[in-house]
Amino acid sequence: MIICNYTGKNYKECSNITLPTWQADKIIIYSDTDEFGIQMFEPSDDFNESCRRKIAIIQRTIQDYPKENILYLDTDVMMRERVDEVFKQKWEDIVATRMVRRERLMPLDVNAGIIFWRSNWRTNLFCEHWKRLERKSQAFKYPEQHAFNDLCIDGYDGLKEWTVTNVSENIYNFERDKTKYFSLDLKKYRPKLIHLKTKRWEDEESLNIIKNL
Repeated sequence: MIICNYTGKNYKECSNITLPTWQADKIIIYSDTDEFGIQMFEPSDDFNESCRRKIAIIQRTIQDYPKENILYLDTDVMMRERVDEVFKQKWEDIVATRMVRRERLMPLDVNAGIIFWRSNWRTNLFCEHWKRLERKSQAFKYPEQHAFNDLCIDGYDGLKEWTVTNVSENIYNFERDKTKYFSLDLKKYRPKLIHLKTKRWEDEESLNIIKNL
């Protein structure tokens, strides 16, 4: 299993907390600096530009490592355990999380912060479509996420060349907006991948809960 990621220089504080928890056979960090990763871009403080770069680094990893199992992680993801078992399941192209709406979670159907990929021509094609649709989705608040959502739903419904299936977000992409639910559900589900959105990596209480699971 290969983990790939884009981390900008402005996320260094977050990466100091999360990246040491990542476990894989190979970890590839692309960045806008050569201080802690492979410099592939110029520095930018634009959030949507940083999200757009995700598509480029995923496609590069797919092209550089054919027939490999690839896990893309956002920088604000903490890994409690390896997730090799996902790749041992029977699926062909892409595994995403939150393919349907869940109570107390954000309203978007599919989350692009944690994605499992098989490196093949269909996932490379997905990235080509993702780039094009992202450029056409600028009217939306998060064009990269909006495009990913639409392409995943099409793949899930069998409308495209690629196939998309899903795994539990409670185990493989755990996140909660409210601290009360974060604490209670974290202990209930004991997730393997925890998405520390809204700068939860700065919250010592949340980090201590995770540490003591």
